[in-house]
Amino acid sequence: MSYILTFIALSAVMAGYISLAKKTGIIDRPNERSSHKKPTVRGGGIIFPVAVLLWALLFDHTAWYFVSAVLLMGIVGFLDDRYSLSQLPRLVMQSLAVLLVLLEMGVLSLSLFYAGLAFILITGWLNTFNFMDGINGISVLYAVAILTGVYVFRDEFPNMNLSLLYSVGISLVVFGWFNVRKNALAFAGDVGSLSLGLILAYFVTSLILSTGRWE
Repeated sequence: MSYILTFIALSAVMAGYISLAKKTGIIDRPNERSSHKKPTVRGGGIIFPVAVLLWALLFDHTAWYFVSAVLLMGIVGFLDDRYSLSQLPRLVMQSLAVLLVLLEMGVLSLSLFYAGLAFILITGWLNTFNFMDGINGISVLYAVAILTGVYVFRDEFPNMNLSLLYSVGISLVVFGWFNVRKNALAFAGDVGSLSLGLILAYFVTSLILSTGRWE
C-alpha cells in the first residue's frame, strides 16, 4: 500500500511541478549546443528528493543523515535551476551533503585516507553525473542500470534498504514517463541530477563497504 501511495504522490508532484514550472519560467531553452529542439521544463527531478522524503515518512527504516543530505542537495539544485547560484555556496552545500552521506555510512570513522578518497570520488561522481542531464532518458536509464546491479547483489548487502531502492525505482518510473521519449516533457535539472547522483553514490558505496569489493 505504501508503494501505491508513493507512486500516486510522486505522479501528482511531477504533474504539479510541470504546470508550475511553465507558469514561473523554469524552462531549459535550446541553444547551439543543446540536444533538444524545443523549450523543456527544467527541474523535474525534484521528485527524487521527494521520493526519499516519502520513504523516510512511510517506512520504519530511516537514515536521517542520508535523508538530510539528499534534501539539502535537492534544495541547492532547485535554487541553482531557478536562480543560477554562484560556485562557492553550491560547492559548500554539496560538500556538506557528501559529508552527511559519509557519516551515515560510517566512512568518517575509517582512516583519513579512505574518508578523503571517498569524499573526492563521490564529489567527482556528482559533478560527472550532473553533465548527463539534457539528453533524453540517459540519467534515468543509467540510474536504473546501477540500481538493478545493486539489487542483483542484495544477498551480499544484508543492510540494504530494499524499501528505499523500491521507492527510488518508483520515482525513476514516474520521471521516465516524462523524460524517456523523443521530445521530453521535463529534464531532471540540477535538483534531479545532483540528488539522484547522491542517491546512487550512497547505494554503490554502501555495497562496496558491505562486500569489500571494488569490482
